[in-house]
Amino acid sequence: MISELKNKNITIKVRSLGAELSSLRKNNNEYIWSGDPKFWSGQSPILFPIIGNLVNGIARIEGKEYTLGNHGFARKTDFKLLEATEKKLVYSLKYNSTTLTMYPYKFDLQLTYTLNENSVNISYKVINLDDKNIYFQLGTHPSFNCPSSDNSSFSDYFLEFNKFETLKRNFCDSSNLLIENKEVSLLENSNKIELNHSMFYDGALLIRDIKSNSISLKNKNNLRTINIS
Repeated sequence: MISELKNKNITIKVRSLGAELSSLRKNNNEYIWSGDPKFWSGQSPILFPIIGNLVNGIARIEGKEYTLGNHGFARKTDFKLLEATEKKLVYSLKYNSTTLTMYPYKFDLQLTYTLNENSVNISYKVINLDDKNIYFQLGTHPSFNCPSSDNSSFSDYFLEFNKFETLKRNFCDSSNLLIENKEVSLLENSNKIELNHSMFYDGALLIRDIKSNSISLKNKNNLRTINIS
C-alpha cells in the first residue's frame, strides 16, 4: 500500500513495505531514485537491526546463532500504518514469530513522516518491549536522482558539510565487510566533496568521525539543494 502527503510545495509517497519513502516531488521535480532493478531496486530503505553485512551472515546472540541478511529485515517487511493525517504518517513494525527467528528481541520500530511547508521530517523510534536490554543498529539509505534533470551531469554536483572537516575514507571488501587499516585522505580542512563517477568505483564512501550534523547535495549550476540534518 502507498500513502501520500501533499501540500502546495511538496508531495511525498511512502510504501508500507519497509515504510520506504518512494517519491519526493517539488515543483514537478522528482528527487527520489526510481528504484530501477537493473541498477538498484531500493529507494530509501530503513536499515534495522543491523547496518551492512555480518561475517557469513551469522549473528551470535546469547550463545545462539541467528542468520541476518545484509542491512537486516526491516526493509523487506510490511509495516503497519498506525496514523494518517494531512501532515503525518506513522508506521510500526513490531516483533513477531518470524523476526524472532532472526533477531531474538521484542521491539517496536516506529517511523513518523511529517510534512512541513518546504521540508520532510522523518523520525525513528525503537521501543524496547522485552524484559532485558536489546541491541541493534539503525540506519537510513536514501537515494536521490543525480542529476535530477536533463540539463545537468553528475559532475555538476557536490556534497557540502555544515562544518569544515578533515576526513579519511574507509573501504569494504567484496563481502561488504569493513577492511581494517585501509584508508585514504578524503578532505583536508574543507567542507566540500566534488562528485565524479570514478570515486565510487571502489564502492560507497565510508567516513568516520564526522563533526557536521548537516550535509547538502548541491548543483553548481542551479539552486536545487537536498539538505539532510
